[in-house]
Amino acid sequence: MDTAGGFKLSIQAPPVAGAANEACIRFLARCLRLPQASIEIISGAKSRRKLLRVTGRPAEETLTALQALAAEDHLGRRA
Repeated sequence: MDTAGGFKLSIQAPPVAGAANEACIRFLARCLRLPQASIEIISGAKSRRKLLRVTGRPAEETLTALQALAAEDHLGRRA
């Protein structure tokens, strides 16, 4: 988690033809155990900073899962 309350994720896929965006969605879907259709980039598709919408579970549960991943230092290493 960064100082602004966001999460930093390092993706190995190149930012070409949406490959990095797709890898980001795949990674988060796998970690959150949600279908990929439950994760949508709603802002920043062509930017390094993105705003994502996660559906299919309560927001509190999603935030807890993301915080646990960050605490385990998985974000940026498993993508």
